[in-house]
Amino acid sequence: MRQPKDPKDFRFADLLDPAFYKRGPGRPRRPSWDDLWLFQKDRPPSWDDIYGADAWCGPLPQRGGRPAQQERNLSLLEGYRARGKGVTMRAFVKKWFRQWYRRDATPDEIKSVERQIDRLLKK
Repeated sequence: MRQPKDPKDFRFADLLDPAFYKRGPGRPRRPSWDDLWLFQKDRPPSWDDIYGADAWCGPLPQRGGRPAQQERNLSLLEGYRARGKGVTMRAFVKKWFRQWYRRDATPDEIKSVERQIDRLLKK
């Protein structure tokens, strides 16, 4: 039994019948594109054929970016390692920044240099 066209003919007991859920006549489902190409002789070439078998060599190499400021980094590391025991990192950064740039550092610049020292110490 298929679904009734008229809502008056519907009974809840029909929901238990497996024939209630069967598909009615109509256009058949289309096959997937993969099925279509599998059975044809002149299918399109694969990506390996297009780009060559060894086209995938892993992730592309990094192009770099800004070059490292080696003098500045070395000055930071040497100065930080040579600081006295009672000197905090923030006090050292303020003093180093004043000597290196000949001006006082803003709070954002201080945080940035502190993070840079942490990164350099991890290397």
